Amino acid sequence: DMVVARPRDFDDHISWLLDRRLFGQAMEEAELNPGQLRRHKLQDIGEKYLGQLTEAREFEKAASLCPRILNDKAVLWHKWVSVFNKIGQQRAILPYIPLRNPQLNAETYSSLLLHFLDQEATELLRLIGEWPSSLYDIKALIKAANARLQDRPNDEVLLQVLAQLLVSNGDYQQALEMYLKLRLPEQVFGLISSYDLFSAVKDKVMELVLFDEPRALKMLVASTDKIAVAHVVAQLTGQRRLVYAYLDSLFDKDPRAGANFHEMQVELYADFDQSKLLAFLRQSNNYRLESALTLCEARKLYPEMV
Repeated sequence: DMVVARPRDFDDHISWLLDRRLFGQAMEEAELNPGQLRRHKLQDIGEKYLGQLTEAREFEKAASLCPRILNDKAVLWHKWVSVFNKIGQQRAILPYIPLRNPQLNAETYSSLLLHFLDQEATELLRLIGEWPSSLYDIKALIKAANARLQDRPNDEVLLQVLAQLLVSNGDYQQALEMYLKLRLPEQVFGLISSYDLFSAVKDKVMELVLFDEPRALKMLVASTDKIAVAHVVAQLTGQRRLVYAYLDSLFDKDPRAGANFHEMQVELYADFDQSKLLAFLRQSNNYRLESALTLCEARKLYPEMV
């Protein structure tokens, strides 16, 4: 027999820890002394530890260690996201999944989003609002969301998800219709302004004003080059208070913009806010003096008559 005695090295120590399934301790010591590793790899030790944690159902701890163990290795991220998917722990890995450096393939991100489409649409809505749309397969998600809506046509969160996906896909008019249906003013008016959808709503003036009067009037007054004043007034006819509110706001912004309707505006001020009539009569030259005088006489508005 030949017997050889040699000093135990660091790899022997790591092997001893691994044989006893002390993977956490092995990883910590390997991280402190990476230069002494010859036979073992820090990556392999870390993955053994992840496997042990998931077997022990310590999913949160395992997920939190993934950035530290997997670093920027996309192949390993794909592998472990798939593991968390298979064991139904998408929520555990979600806060740690990288969006860049490395950026994973679209299928990996899409699989996570599709899970939340079925299980927790509120979380999906948050994710598609935060994640760049270039990361995942938008068309596949739109198709899946439409399929879910067949069974749940009045699910408001699901409708918001689909509307947001349509915006990301450039289908702005379809998204606008959904936001109108959901009665979400911030999204409706934001979408119109951001993507110049005035042509899509020019015949829905009354709907917009009844939907959110302050925002609608502000938008219409600021966009007379997109939706003509006469077009707005024609659609609001029959709702004199709304016509008054629109023309009054328009006059405050630009006294000449609604000049063709100043004759009408004299009567509207007399009906809805007489305190503004005198200033209007002084500023405007686009009404007939005789008609205005007759109106003021009938209402006994003496300063305005003078």
